[in-house]
Amino acid sequence: MITSASVEHFKDIAPMLVNLIPGGVIFGTTDLEKYTWKLASKTFDMPRFQVGNKFSQGGAADEAIRSRKICTRILDDGAGGRVLVTTAPVFEGDQVVGTFRVIQPRVNPIIPAFPNFAPLIAEMFPEGAFLWLTDTQKNLGLQGSEKFDIPQYKLGDPPEPFVLEILKTKKPNAVELDAQIYGVPILSMGQPLFDVDEKDKVVGAFGITMPKRNAMRLRNMSDKMEKNVGEIAAVVQQLAAAASQIAANEGVLNNSIAEIYQVSERIEEVLDFVTQIAAETKMLGLNAAIEAARAGDVGRGFGVVAEEIRKLSDQSRSTVVTIKELTDQIKERLDQARTVSELTLRSSEEQAAATQQIAASVQELNKAAERLDQIAKQI
Repeated sequence: MITSASVEHFKDIAPMLVNLIPGGVIFGTTDLEKYTWKLASKTFDMPRFQVGNKFSQGGAADEAIRSRKICTRILDDGAGGRVLVTTAPVFEGDQVVGTFRVIQPRVNPIIPAFPNFAPLIAEMFPEGAFLWLTDTQKNLGLQGSEKFDIPQYKLGDPPEPFVLEILKTKKPNAVELDAQIYGVPILSMGQPLFDVDEKDKVVGAFGITMPKRNAMRLRNMSDKMEKNVGEIAAVVQQLAAAASQIAANEGVLNNSIAEIYQVSERIEEVLDFVTQIAAETKMLGLNAAIEAARAGDVGRGFGVVAEEIRKLSDQSRSTVVTIKELTDQIKERLDQARTVSELTLRSSEEQAAATQQIAASVQELNKAAERLDQIAKQI
C-alpha cells in the first residue's frame, strides 16, 4: 500500500533518481480528478501530462482509484511510440485520496542504453569506430572514437540511404564505400531495431562504421607489387629471350670455329703438297745446273735459269714454313676460342635455365600479389 506520506518522502529523493533510469521516466501524482505533481527526466517527457489537467474518465488513474489496485497500461505517446504507465492508488488510512504514477517509454533496450555502451565500443577497435542509432526518421545517437569520427553525421538529420534500406527491408545491411567520401575506405554495418511489444514493427536501426585503412594499405601494396612484378617479368622475359639467342649464337659460333679448324687442317695438307713440289723443283734445278756445267759455255745460260729455279724452290719452302707457323698459331687460337666458346655456350644455357626459373618465381610473386589483394578486400 502506498500512503500519501510515503509519496511526500519520495518527492524529496525523486530529483536524484529521475535521470538515472535508462530511457527516461516521468513521476507524477493525482488527486481524485486532476494531476497534482510531475517530474520528468531530461531525455523523456510527455507534455500532455501537465499539473492541473484533469485525467480522463476510464483512464489508468480512474481505474486505479475505482479498483483500489495498481493499474498497468501501454499507451500511445503521441509521437509514434508507446509508453508504459503504471498507476498505483494512494491511501490515507483506508481512503483512496489519489494516485502515484510512473511513466516510461516502451522502447527497444538498445535505444536508452546507447549513451552508456557506445563510447566503450567505439574505442575497442584498433582503427577506431563510429557508432550510430536512429529511429525511423532521424539520427538519435552518434558516437565517434579518438581514431575515427564522421563529423558529417548530425543528430536529428535523416538516416543515411543504406540505413533507410534497413528500415524498409527489416533486415541487416552492410555497405563498403571508397575513400572519396570520408577520406578512407569504410565498412558500415547495421541492424534493425524492433518494437518490444510488436515484434515485427521496426522502430529504428543501430550500427557501426569502421575505417579500413589497413585494407587500403594492403591494396596499395598489392597494386605496387603487382606493377613492379609486371615490370620485372617483362625484363626477365627479355633477358630470357636474349639468353636463348646468345646460346643459339654461341652454338653457331662453336660450329663455325670447328669448320675453320677443319679448313686450317686442309691448308696444312696443301702446304705439305707444296713442300713436296718445292723439294722436287730444287732437285730438278740441281740436276739442270749439273748438266749446264757439263755443257760448258753452251749451257751457261741454262745454268743461270737452273740457279733461279733453286732459289725459287728455297723461297717456296721458306714461305711454306712461315705459312705453316701461322696456320699452327691459327689452330692454337682456334683451340682457345673453341674452349671459351664451349664454356660460354654452357654458361649461356645455364643463364637461360636460370632466367626461366626467375620467370617462374616472378609468376609466383604475381600470384602472391593477387592473393594479397583478395585478403585486402576481405578485411
